[in-house]
Amino acid sequence: MIDHDYHFKWFHYIHAICKSVPETVRLSISAKVPNCNRRSTCTLSDLLNLHIVIFGVDPVGA
Repeated sequence: MIDHDYHFKWFHYIHAICKSVPETVRLSISAKVPNCNRRSTCTLSDLLNLHIVIFGVDPVGA
């Protein structure tokens, strides 16, 4: 059950970000980060990839 809660939490963050952008941008994001549309498999790495796609910067600062 912990695994489901983990994925569900990241999906809500990703969903909130994607919902706040126009549809054309959302489709572009979905093409670059395909897991952002899958509720059951969203992880922290998907959120980080989404951040890189939107802002062009790695939030971890590599």
